[in-house]
Amino acid sequence: MLLKIFLACLVQALAFISAYISSEQAFSDTDVRGIALFGAAGNALLLPVVLSLSRFRFIANVTLSIIVMSGVIPAFAIHTWIFREYFTALILLCAMAGVALFAAFRIIDETRWGGVTIVGIILLSSCIIVGRHLQKGEGHVGANVAHLRKISFQERPNVYFVSFDGLAPRALLEKYMKLSTTDLLDKLEKRFRRFPNFFSNAIHTIQSINLVLALDPSVYTIEKMRDNINPFFFTGQNPSPLFAIFRKNGYETTSIYSDALFGKKKGPYVDNFFYFRKGTVCNLLDPQIRNISFWMYCSPLLDTTYGYHGRLGNLATVERITRVDTDGAPQFVFAHIYPPGHVHGSFRYEEPTSLEKFKVEYLRQSRRASWYLEMIIRRLEEEDPDAILFVYGDHGPLLSHRSPFVDNREFVIQDHYGVWGGIYPPDACAAWFDDASAKGYMTILDAVHTILRCLSDGETVYHSDALPEYKIANWKRLFPDSEGLLDYKEFLYE
Repeated sequence: MLLKIFLACLVQALAFISAYISSEQAFSDTDVRGIALFGAAGNALLLPVVLSLSRFRFIANVTLSIIVMSGVIPAFAIHTWIFREYFTALILLCAMAGVALFAAFRIIDETRWGGVTIVGIILLSSCIIVGRHLQKGEGHVGANVAHLRKISFQERPNVYFVSFDGLAPRALLEKYMKLSTTDLLDKLEKRFRRFPNFFSNAIHTIQSINLVLALDPSVYTIEKMRDNINPFFFTGQNPSPLFAIFRKNGYETTSIYSDALFGKKKGPYVDNFFYFRKGTVCNLLDPQIRNISFWMYCSPLLDTTYGYHGRLGNLATVERITRVDTDGAPQFVFAHIYPPGHVHGSFRYEEPTSLEKFKVEYLRQSRRASWYLEMIIRRLEEEDPDAILFVYGDHGPLLSHRSPFVDNREFVIQDHYGVWGGIYPPDACAAWFDDASAKGYMTILDAVHTILRCLSDGETVYHSDALPEYKIANWKRLFPDSEGLLDYKEFLYE
C-alpha cells in the first residue's frame, strides 16, 4: 500500500511540475502553487482513509484513484485550458483516468514488484510524451520574413493599434443579439472612419493578435494555431514582422495588455512590453463548479480570484497607452483591451435567459470600454494630434461557440469573424482605404497593410504591388466536414 501511495504522490508531483512549466505563458506562479498546496492538503485528508482500509483493496484503490485525479486533472486544465472550451470532455477524462489508475493499482496488487515495474514504465513513457508536448507547445518559433520586402516610411507619425476583445459591428449585434447600439459603438462611429463588412483573420485572441503581428498567414499558419504553437510576438521573445518594420523605420515599439495572456517575459524584439496582472486558473472554470474546484481553492470565501479581466488591469493598460513618450523617437503602440468581451462558461445562444444575461453584461462592458476609448482619444487630441489610431475587434462575441449551429455556416462565420474596425482621424490614409475597401469588404490584415502602404507611399511588404486576397482558414471544430479555405465574400453582413 505504501508503494501505491508513493506512486500516487509521484504522479501528482509530475503533473504539477508540467503545469508549472506550461503556466509560464499566462498564469500566476502563486496561483499554481496555491492549487498544488490545496490539492496536497485535501489529499492528506484522504490518506488516512486509504491506510485504514488497506484490507479492503477495492475501496483503497478507488480512494487512491481519486487522490491522483485530483492532482492530474487540475494540472491538465492549467496546461490545456480544458475547462474554458471543452468542459464536457472532463467527464470522459475522469472516467478514463479512473479506470486507468484503478487498473494500475490492481496490477500492483496482483503482481507486486512486477506490477510496480510495469506501471513505472507506463509512467515514464507518459512523462516523455508530456515533456515532448510541452516542448512542442512552448511557441518559440521564429518568423520567416524572407519573402517580405523591406519598406521605407515617408511619413513617421505615432501609430497606435488598439484591439478590443469581442468588438462586433452594429449590423451583427442587431442581427444576432437584437441590440441597436452600445456606448462604445456610438463613440467609435462618431469619431472614426468605419470599415463596412470588416472581418478578423483568425480566432481566438492569441491567434488573432499573433496573425496581425505576423502580417502574413504563411508566417503564422492555421496548422500552428491548431497545434497550439503560439509564438511570443507580443512580448518580443520571437521576432514579429510588424514590429520589425516599425523598428527598422526608427520607431520605438511597445506592446501592452492587462495580464500575462501573451506571456510574462520581455524579449529583444520589442522595445517595451507591459502587463499588469497575472491570470488566475480559477477564471477558466465554469461558474457552476468554480466554488468547489481544486479543493475549494477557487471559493469566494478564500478570495483567491481576481475577477475576469479586472477593471484595474484595463485602466492600467489605458493609462500606459496615454503615457507613451511622444517627444523622442516616433512611437508604435500595440495594445489589447478586454471589454466588451465574449461569452464564457455555460452560455447557450439557444437559451433566451442565457442570451439576455450576456446582453446585459455586453452592454455594461461596452460602457466601460467607451470610457477607455475616450481617455485615449482625449490624450491624442491634446498631445498627439498627428497620430494614427487603428481600432478593431480581435474576434466576435462567439455566441455560436458552444452551440449546435454547424449547419448555419453564415451565423458561425459572421459571429466568429465579423468585427468592428476603423481609423482615427477619419481622413487618415483616406485614399488608400478607399482603394482597399473597393472589393466590398476588408480584413484586419488588409487594414494593417493599407496603413503600411500609406506610410511608405505605396510600398508593400510583399514582392508584388498587389496585396493577397485573404481567405478564412477553416477550423475543424467549426465545420468538421468542410475542407479548404472559405471566402469572406460569401459572408458579407452589410
